[in-house]
Amino acid sequence: MNPAAAFFDLDGTLIDREPLMQQAVRDITDAAGLGYSEEDLAPLVGRAWQDVYVALEIQARAELTFTAFIDAVMGRAQLLMDDGFPTPVLDGGVELIERLRGAGVPVWLVTGSLRREADVAIRHLAIGTLLNGSLAAEEYGRGKPDPECYLTAAELAGVDGDRSRCVVVEDSEPGVRAGLAAGMRVLATSAANRPPEHPSHQDLRGAHVIVPSLADVDDATMATLLG
Repeated sequence: MNPAAAFFDLDGTLIDREPLMQQAVRDITDAAGLGYSEEDLAPLVGRAWQDVYVALEIQARAELTFTAFIDAVMGRAQLLMDDGFPTPVLDGGVELIERLRGAGVPVWLVTGSLRREADVAIRHLAIGTLLNGSLAAEEYGRGKPDPECYLTAAELAGVDGDRSRCVVVEDSEPGVRAGLAAGMRVLATSAANRPPEHPSHQDLRGAHVIVPSLADVDDATMATLLG
């Protein structure tokens, strides 16, 4: 049995950009004198940018508009990458998308990243021709763990009435919670998860199935996932 549709998260699921973006946010907030620690930023892993902006009180504490904050973070991230900060593609994700599309399953990218980030990642991963669509942070309201992004994706994909047979592929606790709240089956990958003692470690135990890597997903895994 194939899923009705598959909705893939981006950061930490297909490509490991979370450490990069966390460092960029720390650098920008440090420059603004806010002094957020790694522990302060850890709960924001998996959250959409609009929620990060509000949670860090950027407007009130740094007097930066959302656009100015994002431009600063993206600029800093680019400098970090230019200096060699790693953003590895994670094993098995693109191959899983290829297999699902080959089986006729609609596949969407559903991310808390901005459209400009998502489009760059789609080109980098060379999955543009494999996706039926994509949904970025500007294209829905409430970010994960709210299920709005996945509910919107299901509606756009035409599978809103078959959500219990849709698969969400995630790496973060907010993402897992969003998928569950949308009434979907959740596959979590721990490939980019930090060790349990790390402040950014994600509790993925709510997922229906957890795999060390998306390279480990086979037909048996999918059958277990779909119950």
